[in-house]
Amino acid sequence: MPKGYLLIDRLALSEELEAVDRLGESVETAFFEGRGICSLAIEEMKDGARQPVRLQEFSNIFEADGRVFQSPARRCSASTILSALAPSAKASGRS
Repeated sequence: MPKGYLLIDRLALSEELEAVDRLGESVETAFFEGRGICSLAIEEMKDGARQPVRLQEFSNIFEADGRVFQSPARRCSASTILSALAPSAKASGRS
């Protein structure tokens, strides 16, 4: 089934605080509306017309090899994460 896209915002590169804040809000909206996936279309001006360069996809879903993981809590340290992973690593033969 073809994937559809929803345009959230169009911005030009800028370091102005207002543009950075707007970009942050747009990215947050894109992840929400995209259910954890956000695509960024990068274009350039060529001969007075916008030309597509590439489409970059981002995800905030913690997933690997078909398994979905819970988002890590901010209070977790590296040692806490490693100790939580150790039992599953031993069970799979990795240690």
